[in-house]
Amino acid sequence: PEHVAFAHGDALACGDLAVAEGSVAVAAPEGDLRAYLTSLRRVHVRNPGRLLPGHGPVIEAQRATVERLIAHRLDRERRVLAAVEGGARTVETVCDRAYGKDLTGVRDLAEATVRAHLEKLAVEGRVRYDPGRDEARPA
Repeated sequence: PEHVAFAHGDALACGDLAVAEGSVAVAAPEGDLRAYLTSLRRVHVRNPGRLLPGHGPVIEAQRATVERLIAHRLDRERRVLAAVEGGARTVETVCDRAYGKDLTGVRDLAEATVRAHLEKLAVEGRVRYDPGRDEARPA
């Protein structure tokens, strides 16, 4: 999926790309982490004065927010990769190791996010991921 943003003065209406608090769900099969990170990096380079997200308050500290969102995704990616390299094979096990906390009520979303990370890592040749079996292995 593509990300669209609209400039208005010094502001950028960014829809679901960024939020002031927490993180944006980028979940498979619709979510493409490579596209999401590319969009965040484009916003960072553009450096608008503020972001107007589709949900929540206006983001005045846009650079810090974009940097936080990128760092969050890359940290989760490191955890997913470490889980696979550490022997986790199923999405469920990778999810448990990558999150390391109780996922009651959000497990489906967390597993879909792990799938998106595995898809990205597979495209980059860093893991082998079989979405049909929901299994991953080191590359």
